[in-house]
Amino acid sequence: MSHKRHSKSFLTLIYSKILRRILSNSLQIIFKISNTNFKVTQKVATYSAGTWWTVEKNLPKGPNSHTYFAEGHNFNFARSIVESKGTQVPLTLFTLKWALIEYTLQGNLVKTGNFELDKEVSSGSGARKNSKIVPRKYKDIIFAIQRNSYNYHHFLSETLPSLYLLSLNDSLHPDFSIGIAKSSYAPQLLEMLGIKNSILELPPVGLALCHNLVIPRMIPAGHYNVNVIREISDKVLFKLKPISAAKVVFVDRKRGLDRRTLVNSDEVFEILKSKWPHIERIFPSLIDTFDSISRMKEAEIVIAPHGANCQNIMWSPNLKTFI
Repeated sequence: MSHKRHSKSFLTLIYSKILRRILSNSLQIIFKISNTNFKVTQKVATYSAGTWWTVEKNLPKGPNSHTYFAEGHNFNFARSIVESKGTQVPLTLFTLKWALIEYTLQGNLVKTGNFELDKEVSSGSGARKNSKIVPRKYKDIIFAIQRNSYNYHHFLSETLPSLYLLSLNDSLHPDFSIGIAKSSYAPQLLEMLGIKNSILELPPVGLALCHNLVIPRMIPAGHYNVNVIREISDKVLFKLKPISAAKVVFVDRKRGLDRRTLVNSDEVFEILKSKWPHIERIFPSLIDTFDSISRMKEAEIVIAPHGANCQNIMWSPNLKTFI
């Protein structure tokens, strides 16, 4: 019985792959005709790197020498980083009539019917293929999904600043929806920044058949523009009242819910409390995101284990010390 079940599963997998290949090849032919007039717009706005990208040995020497760049992909994008020595990345928009996009948490593979364009507009690396056969259909969409954009830190430091800068350049078509990774915070943050497009929250893994779409070439991991992040922080904090007046905040992680936890965090907190009796301890994963942001507003000293929660220091404009 077990042997038959495994055989059936194997055959189902083979059939699904064949069906998917037929669907993909058929769409590629249609896309090739439809996308003959695709548009590539390179915005004047650039993003400055202030981290490890500026170290010569860490710069991508080509499209396949960095974890963000898959082999043979993103050549022009990688070259723009190399030529500026990691200090500038142009914000590029690809406007297409049709595309089939396969995406996972590692990035996306885009099929447009133009092989060279596919290599440039696809992003991320690693396991970007998935088992989806029937695509979800989307129309009039700005597809703002890239590697790690589901993650709180990467959304705040890469996806959100990219969309914000593009909105300042009037590059986000008002009649198009913005497709982003589903989260409890993204739609409200975009609204706080004055981005009025309707929001489509996409599942973390999917196959999307898109008609009339814009794919923004967003900022990869490792680029931080301090001025833009501060501007975003100011706009958001202006609309939120501080919940706590605590000057010292311990941003903790709940054991069992996260791999980056302090085994003896209770002990550590007691030691910190002996030095700062009015210290506040927060667990961002257990409370509302905007509650966390409001509790960070007055902080001058922030202590936190390494991880995405460290991004919360952007909500502390008076920060003096980060541990």
